[in-house]
Amino acid sequence: MKRIALILGVILPVILVSAVEAQPVRAASSSASAAGEFEDIFGFTFWFEGAVALSPLDFGLYGKGVMQRSNRVSSVRGMVLGDAVSENIGRSNHYEEIAAMYGLATRPGRVHYALSAGFAAIRIAGADEQEPEFTTGIPVDFSVSYRPAPLFGFGLTGFANFNSVENVFGLALRVDIGMLR
Repeated sequence: MKRIALILGVILPVILVSAVEAQPVRAASSSASAAGEFEDIFGFTFWFEGAVALSPLDFGLYGKGVMQRSNRVSSVRGMVLGDAVSENIGRSNHYEEIAAMYGLATRPGRVHYALSAGFAAIRIAGADEQEPEFTTGIPVDFSVSYRPAPLFGFGLTGFANFNSVENVFGLALRVDIGMLR
């Protein structure tokens, strides 16, 4: 009975964790993609995302630099929503954000998913004569990408920022450029 408890309680979880964390070894071939070779040599991939974002505030611009090592992603996200981009008549919302984020993703491939969260510095301006408010928030995003080529892809990102002044959420239709897979 002690052996069974030892196997189920200690050895089996160690084997499962080792199997999950183990990275598959790819054979070198002449048909390997440029980004795949880059990942094999340097151990990470990186790319830049540029997007048009749509939220209840208005539409805007979304940009993000991402580095992926194994199934972990680190990124810096910048976003501008509202009057700075669209200048709608009668609407005076303006939202700016810079965020550092960390999360999990699928391994680089043709279809890619990522979920990340982090810390953001935010500037929100209301009426024209009103002083802008500065605050911090918790940014979150979920991305789905299709990468038909090793250096180019496109996708959809759902984003949100939870803060004390005005929570923001929306969708961004993006283009990805870099060492994607």
